[in-house]
Order: sequence, then structure tokens, then C-alpha cells
Amino acid sequence: FNLRFVRAIRDRSAKTNWRPKIIYYISPQLWAWHESRVYQIERDVDLLLSIFPFEKEWYAKRVPGFPVEFVGHPICDRYPDLIFREPHEINSPPKLLLLPGSRAKEVSRHLGVMVVAAKKIDVIPTIVLPNESLVAQAKLQVPEISDWDIRIGRLHEALAEADVAIASSGTVTVECAWHRVPTVVLYKTSWITYLLGKLFYPRALNSVDPETGKAYWSVPFRARSGLTISTPRLHGDLLFVTSFYNGPLMMRMAKDAPRATVAWRATGRSERVTQQLHAIMCTPFIEDGHIYGVCSYGQFRCLKAATGERMWDSFKPVTGAEGRWANAFLVKHEDRFFIHNEKGDLIIAKLSPKGYEEISRANLIEPTNFARGRKLVWSHPAFANKSIYLRNDKEIRCYSLAAD
Repeated sequence: FNLRFVRAIRDRSAKTNWRPKIIYYISPQLWAWHESRVYQIERDVDLLLSIFPFEKEWYAKRVPGFPVEFVGHPICDRYPDLIFREPHEINSPPKLLLLPGSRAKEVSRHLGVMVVAAKKIDVIPTIVLPNESLVAQAKLQVPEISDWDIRIGRLHEALAEADVAIASSGTVTVECAWHRVPTVVLYKTSWITYLLGKLFYPRALNSVDPETGKAYWSVPFRARSGLTISTPRLHGDLLFVTSFYNGPLMMRMAKDAPRATVAWRATGRSERVTQQLHAIMCTPFIEDGHIYGVCSYGQFRCLKAATGERMWDSFKPVTGAEGRWANAFLVKHEDRFFIHNEKGDLIIAKLSPKGYEEISRANLIEPTNFARGRKLVWSHPAFANKSIYLRNDKEIRCYSLAAD
């Protein structure tokens, strides 16, 4: 919301003589997820006040010159005279602090789980909630805690007494860390979120009758984090699928019935140590019995389709060097390939089992996104009317590919 609000201020003020200076207090956690927002902050914010010391260096590496000042964390000011107990000074039995959350839905999801855990160990439990309404809800939800030590507010007092805590994920975990209380962090989703996640979490490669949905066959194919972006490729009687973490799977289709056998699987130890093709975004291309595509760290590779044997690899078409999630998109045209890499380059090249032959290269669009310390563009181009259409987060461009 705050970033949208800042953008709205900039848009509105651009139409007037008002030129406000915008100071943004507490950086969004870009270092945890969606770090591409750093460019919006650089564009719209005049000064960022940071509460974590590492953030100033983090921003300096990505947007040099953008003003960031570390001003300290408010928790440090809230508890300036905090006295820490020695680690060996543990109560007997230990005091367990339960922090199920500050909202009704959080308490309803977390409290029961926490109480079950607390009853399995020999501890003295204490529950801290922010208001009387949540205390009433908690007692109604789990009647057995009515005789427990339940406190409203005064979290710092409870943390000063606690030996260990179970806390819902959120700002309270920072307070636990500041008080040096070892903490188990949890967060329980809703049933609908769980069911949707289970439905879309890839666990197998399945073949079904398109008219009835009847299963023909199923082969285990776990895809960690659901990273199976690449489209499956059918080449003759071979069906190729790939994922970032768990790598590729090649199936051989029977010609006389809806049956299949495993031709080969990934043999690498991880997405870091790979042998075949652990693609993340690039859909590989199969031609004349060979697979061409981009592996997990930007290795442009050629494999034998029948066995998975690697013929060659090169970083040149992608980023020129190793990079996690480095990517390029492949489109075949006549006897050559158009390769659009994350640096915004369009490469025309010939690919064969003998190697990579670059014909030409031109930088067509600015990389405006950001990941793993690299500026990049991860949008697949479109080709039509003898032209290429590309986009980043700022613009759409069209270039003619017609011969002179």
C-alpha cells in the first residue's frame, strides 16, 4: 500500500507546482522477496530510513547513489535498559511463552497447535495477547487454558521471564530475538490455502484420458517449490519435462497403447551440481534427437534426447558467466534460433550437436528488474509481422526483423 501511495503522490504532484520530498521510514523487506521493487523506491523516494544495519549496503549494491540512512530499530529504543539473563540460568521447569498473534484469525489458527505442543513437554506456560477480546476468544476456543497464566500486553515482562517461546511469524519474533529468547516460529494457513497449495504442488507426471479424466499412468516427479515453469516437450515418442531443483525427466511413449516408461532422469546432486538440464523459465527445444536449453545457473546446454548425455555447454548466450536463475528464451526460425537473454540481447545463432555458432547480437531493451545481484528482463518476446515485440517494467518495444 505504501509504495502505491508514494507513486500516487508523485503522479498527482507531477501535474502541479508541488514538488514534495518523500522520506520513507522502514524499508519493505526487499531482501526477502520481490527485490525488483528497489527501482520503484529509487524512482519515487528521496530518502529511505532503514531500521536494519545491513540494508544500507544492500541498497548501495543495487541502486548506487540512492540515499539510505540507518536510524536504528525502534525496539532498541523501546527497551534501552534491557538486562539479559545468562544462558545457563534456566528455570526448572522451564517457562514457555506462547505468542499466537495479534489478530482474531491468527489466534484461532495458532493457539490450538501451540497448546498441544506445550502439553507434550514439562514447562510452565504463559500466553500473552494484546487485548481482552482476544483473551475471551482464546478461552472460548481452548477452555483448558482458563487456569493458565494469560496476560494482556506487557510482552517485555513475559519475555524477561521466559526460557523459550513459540511465536506466530511476524514482528514479535524480532522482539523475542532482541530479548535473546530462543523461539520456535510458526504460521498456519487457512484450509483453502492449504488445499489449493496441495492441488497445485507437483508430485507426479500424469497421463489422463482428455474426455473422461481417467488416469492412464503416473510417474513420481516431485518439483520442489513448484518450479516447473517450462512447457513439456514432445519429440517423436519422447516426452521431456524439467524443473529447477529436481531436474529433468524423459519419458518414452508406447506406440500401441497409452503407456510410458522412464527413459532417463536427472543424475545431478542438486540444482547447483547438475548433469543435464534443470531449467527454470526457458522451455527447451528438441530437434534432430538433441535438446537445447538453459540450465539452473545459466549454462546453455545441448543434450542427447535419448540418453541425457551432455554434448556441450556455454555461458555465452545467456549472461556470459554463472548466475543462479540466469535465463534466455529460444525461438526457432528456419535454420537458426532467436535467443532473447535476460540482459535484453537478441541473439541470432545456429545450434547443433557440435556447438553454438553466434551469427549476430544486439541489445534491444533495458533490463529493469533485479534478482541475485543482477539487472535483468525475464519477459518472453513475441514474434509477428517480421518483427519482435519486447517489454520490461517500463515500456514495450517493437523492432523490425525484415531483411534489408
